[in-house]
Amino acid sequence: MTKMVDAYNAQAEPKKQVSIKDLEKYARGAGNKNQREDDESYKDLCRRVSKYIDYVIEN
Repeated sequence: MTKMVDAYNAQAEPKKQVSIKDLEKYARGAGNKNQREDDESYKDLCRRVSKYIDYVIEN
């Protein structure tokens, strides 16, 4: 997971990068899952990370 997130962050815009700690918090349900500091919804974050992970797997 760390390698996938690092690979994602390497190509993501600075404001759209994610941290392992954020993902762990979301996975555990801590904090407000519906909002990040940049107002990106939790579902959008998950969708964006999973799309990139799918892209990495396919290529």
